[in-house]
Amino acid sequence: MNLIKIRKKSKFTQVDIAKLVGISDGYYSMIETGKRIPSVKVAKKIATVLNIPWEDIFNNIDTDFSIKLKKQRQLKELSVDDICTLTQINKERYIAIENGLEPTTDELILLKTILNF
Repeated sequence: MNLIKIRKKSKFTQVDIAKLVGISDGYYSMIETGKRIPSVKVAKKIATVLNIPWEDIFNNIDTDFSIKLKKQRQLKELSVDDICTLTQINKERYIAIENGLEPTTDELILLKTILNF
């Protein structure tokens, strides 16, 4: 799912979406390009404006997510086992996510919350 294509097809600008959602246009731009992951609340607002399922917002994650995930875990000085304990994500699955497997929406929310990104 590509938020840029969906937004353009809907004839909205980034500024339009940001105003309707109540966030800055810079923050919306980062969401759209996958540089930031929105909260569920913001994702639902964006989805409402674009008339798409809110879970689809999380499918816009950039391809560097696994790299960011590993760096953030290391910055927090957490081991893979620590993350698995905190999130209840199976160790093999977490390692796969860190190596490029796309996380489920629930996993994404957990990881975002625990690692603060």
